[in-house]
Amino acid sequence: MPQHNEVVNTNCLGTVLITHGVMQKYCFLIQRASRMIKRNRRALVLFVGSILGTMPSPYASTYGASKAFIHSLVSSLLREKYPSIKFAVLKPMYVKTRLSSALPPEHFALATPEQVVESTIRQLEKGQCCCAGYWRHGLIGAAVRNLWLAGKIGERMVKRWNRAAENRLNRYNAIKNTRKK
Repeated sequence: MPQHNEVVNTNCLGTVLITHGVMQKYCFLIQRASRMIKRNRRALVLFVGSILGTMPSPYASTYGASKAFIHSLVSSLLREKYPSIKFAVLKPMYVKTRLSSALPPEHFALATPEQVVESTIRQLEKGQCCCAGYWRHGLIGAAVRNLWLAGKIGERMVKRWNRAAENRLNRYNAIKNTRKK
């Protein structure tokens, strides 16, 4: 249960508290610096979601639900009127970190943090408010969503990916717990 609390506290509560703190400060500064608005300067608040927040994620339900919360928060913020603040959400798949170390380095969906950053910047420059993080993530995400909606093999694919993710998470936690001792 502590793992679930940590996920929810970080991805939901932490995101809300930081977002509103930043927005209050930024909106106050905008009111005092109207010249900035005239020059079309904008702030960007980029949230880190996950592809698992867009579809059912067995074996990672709390994580997927917490990322769905972020997607919903961004969707709502986009409809609210905040002068000079743009909101966007990044929905990556596999990013090369310690958590993804169980994947083979040549895995089709595995992207380096640098690849995700470069791709996200390009997508944001095009005005997108929802970024896949890497072109392969967008391609796989669209395919899985379409397969899921069509009722074909999407569910089996997602279960297999999530079982692999659960195994990686368990290995990661075991290593983390060993280091604490």
